[in-house]
Amino acid sequence: MTLFLVWSGLCCLPVGGGVYALFAKKPVRFFDQNLRAVSVPDIKAFNRAMAFLWFGYAAGLETFGLPLLAGPGSPLCFITLTGTVLCTIVLMAVHERLKKSYQQK
Repeated sequence: MTLFLVWSGLCCLPVGGGVYALFAKKPVRFFDQNLRAVSVPDIKAFNRAMAFLWFGYAAGLETFGLPLLAGPGSPLCFITLTGTVLCTIVLMAVHERLKKSYQQK
């Protein structure tokens, strides 16, 4: 139970990023290689999409953390490990699609 509570606390970090993105005035940056700003014509819509991306990531992590309720030695913890990796890969892929769809041509 304690491990799941720690996991849930860590899942709040992406929620914080989503709240920041929701109220940001400039385009929110992701983990770009050289941390350059993304030029988008509709900043509010882009930031809103980024916020929902972070909220979805947090929800996915929380869902994949549910097997931790069985205990740290449970074989179900494998679901948490593989689910976290898959969720992160989906996060990166969806971000690239969002960035391409909102960038100026």
